[in-house]
Amino acid sequence: VPRMLGLLVQASLLLPVHEAAKVSFLQHSMNSSGTQGPEHIELHQLPVVPKACPHCCYHGEKEVDCLDVDQCAAKGPANGKYAIVMSYFGKPRDGMLPYIQSMEAAAALANNADIFMVMMKSDSKHMTASQKELFQKHRVQLLDVDWDTPPNMKGYKEGGWCGHQDFIRLHVLGMEGYDAVAYYDTDIEFQGDITPVLRCAASGKFLSTNGG
Repeated sequence: VPRMLGLLVQASLLLPVHEAAKVSFLQHSMNSSGTQGPEHIELHQLPVVPKACPHCCYHGEKEVDCLDVDQCAAKGPANGKYAIVMSYFGKPRDGMLPYIQSMEAAAALANNADIFMVMMKSDSKHMTASQKELFQKHRVQLLDVDWDTPPNMKGYKEGGWCGHQDFIRLHVLGMEGYDAVAYYDTDIEFQGDITPVLRCAASGKFLSTNGG
């Protein structure tokens, strides 16, 4: 029985370091393709910022306790199968993965999570040899899709708008075979271990952040 999606995170801000994160760098010598990888990948450890307010979470208009990710993660699988997903719309360009080393390091800490890039087939066919080599070097799997906006979508706008790059992310909701799947923008630099967030999502939670 395929395991269904447990998490979708849309983020345009840096993910802050988790209180439980203890690893400041990851050492590895070979990636899955058998090529030499960086010996040290830094995951910058930012100080934990105290909460601005102890009671700032709401359910409707009712004030409730905020989600404790550590307690939630304890209910998730100890060795879950996870995926980290990005998306790209338009002709591929060099420099589209500025922080891929930090993502690769975070994926390795998260029980060697798979990394995917969602792209339209009409766009991915324009990838250059060097771009394909970059994907292979950092274990990024290409997930080709047929549409960016859902077929026959109501409210479709002609001309320049953000719908194409936004709605293509919906494909993440259809991914199966993972305990949890996390979506991040391509310009996210990871600051620590995201495993607690993934384990929390795998317990049945849907977690999301706002863009910025």
